Amino acid sequence: MKFIKFSSPKIGNPEINSIKETIKSRWIVRGKNESLLKKKFIKKFKKKYCIFFTSWTTGAYALFKILHELYPKNREIIVPSLSFIASANAPHVAGFDVKLADVDIKTYNMNLQNILSVVTKKTKFILTIDQIGNPCELEKIYKFCKKKNIVLIHDAACSFGSKYKNKEIGHFSDFLIFSFHARKLITCGEGGALLTNNLKVYKKLNLFINHGMTLDSYRRSTSHPLNFEKYKNIGLNFRFNDIQASFLISQFKQHENFIKIRRKISKIYDNFFLKYSSHILIQEELPNAISNRQSYMIIFKKKALRNKFIKFLFDYNIESRKGITSINTEDYYKKKYDTKLANSEFLSKNGVQIPMHANLSLKNVNYILKITKKFLKNEKIIL
Repeated sequence: MKFIKFSSPKIGNPEINSIKETIKSRWIVRGKNESLLKKKFIKKFKKKYCIFFTSWTTGAYALFKILHELYPKNREIIVPSLSFIASANAPHVAGFDVKLADVDIKTYNMNLQNILSVVTKKTKFILTIDQIGNPCELEKIYKFCKKKNIVLIHDAACSFGSKYKNKEIGHFSDFLIFSFHARKLITCGEGGALLTNNLKVYKKLNLFINHGMTLDSYRRSTSHPLNFEKYKNIGLNFRFNDIQASFLISQFKQHENFIKIRRKISKIYDNFFLKYSSHILIQEELPNAISNRQSYMIIFKKKALRNKFIKFLFDYNIESRKGITSINTEDYYKKKYDTKLANSEFLSKNGVQIPMHANLSLKNVNYILKITKKFLKNEKIIL
């Protein structure tokens, strides 16, 4: 069996042809492709405004930088500890007091109970995360935030195409942020998008990501030659480009098929691992949630099996990854907060993410499960 990659973006002629057309047009930064992509996202997610960034992280940092200016008091934000480190880094670097919360062991997501255990009168922001594509209990959290006058930022880095209560992700949030990293459902290598109905924040973000410039290149090119740009505010360069936009438009058109493939693979995985539920946990969806199945993670109930399993798979040409980071155990945050979060730590230490992507064949999937069964027999989990 050839080496099976843990993650592999599905890229074909549509993406290649789109990029060729963009390059031939000679307009490769902030042009018509980015404008078209914004319209597609606004229509899909029913938000008024959309901005694209170089990554989820730069988008989140820019947002928190603006929110930092608008809310000079009470900068406490609740973030689930089970997440990629950027979820805490972005608000922290922007000047927020990050408070890490535990997660539900079944869904891998922070729920309202987790929030209630750490919320204080100082809490002004909450960052929810749909871990590996699985929607959290968005409506409950959003209603709580509205009642307490808390701003809800929805980290949907992993959940493009996921649904909650028959609605697109982001319906129950003030701000919605996506990632288009190579591991995500749709990708352009790197990139991010932020959607909101907040015009004031949108205007400030538009300036901040382009050096504080009042006119971008595309608008300058179509206006009077003496219509010079001004620099009203301080800013940096977090601009997306049209090459990425053209690539992402092609991916956008295919995303429903990508989800269909992933959910088909997930069902095969689920049926296999459910037979060993006394030894292995798999992620559960809420009754009203449909995950895009961006990734697939199993949790060994018995300790010390994770690393052995990763090594075992690799010896049989199967690539895998350790569980999601529990941020509170990483050196910087461990020293700063010294917080113990049992579920996050357990899921992180004992989780293994196995191959999940639209390039996996049925033959690949059956081989992965065949080798997994071999491992379980070796460990006497099954006889």
